[in-house]
Amino acid sequence: MRLQNKIAYITGAGNGIGEATAEAMAREGAAVAVVDLDRDAAALVADRLCAAGARAIALAVDVSDPEAVRTSIGQVVDEFGRLDILHLNAAAGVPGDTNAVNNDLDVWERLFRVNVMGVVHGIKYGVPRMIEAGGGSVIITSSMGGQAGDLNRAAYGSLKAAVTALTRYLSVSHGRSGINANAILPGLVLSPTAAAQFPASLAAAVTKHQTTDRLTQPSDVANLAVFLASDEAIAIRGQAIAIDAGGSAQGGATPTLADAVAALVVST
Repeated sequence: MRLQNKIAYITGAGNGIGEATAEAMAREGAAVAVVDLDRDAAALVADRLCAAGARAIALAVDVSDPEAVRTSIGQVVDEFGRLDILHLNAAAGVPGDTNAVNNDLDVWERLFRVNVMGVVHGIKYGVPRMIEAGGGSVIITSSMGGQAGDLNRAAYGSLKAAVTALTRYLSVSHGRSGINANAILPGLVLSPTAAAQFPASLAAAVTKHQTTDRLTQPSDVANLAVFLASDEAIAIRGQAIAIDAGGSAQGGATPTLADAVAALVVST
């Protein structure tokens, strides 16, 4: 029960990494605010956590809306009395995200509002409430896609690099106020449902870029988030931690799903 009596606010918690993190933090004793754009998805996760004996509430929030974020954080403090963990995980991607020359400006603006300003809003309105409670952990989900260039997803990768940098700035500016900020950089992560539908040939193409044949699951990322939220991580501060099945250890960026599909096409 490493998070006993802690209060967590997790965005993008209706599915994937956010859902897995909500489950993992609840198992470790935290009360969880399941925050997602999809109200029904958030409610399903929160109801499941409550049925298992955890304390959880569901909040439908568009993280690109500063007032919605401010209001929802206030609701969490009103409900549970404090805020200790801020996991800013929500993100968006769009099919039209290609390269810096060909991207429509609307692509940049849409992703900026969610992937950067969604994080900024969480920090702006969440961190002061955490300081009121004596401090806490801010965990930002960035991406290995922001660590190297690629042929596509220029907006997504660039904006993820921005929030990685923002994590370090937050760590420096508010570390002595009790805020421990770190970024998680996932490579390719597949939910169990998606992995079950993943063609064996595509999995083989992906794992050639890893140091293990095992595809990374949302629970792997959730386990890291739990550790970073716990008192055990008190000396890990302002770090960008890769969780990419060893892909970056081989000297290259871990492939995204788009990269994996391209690799499969080339191999066939």
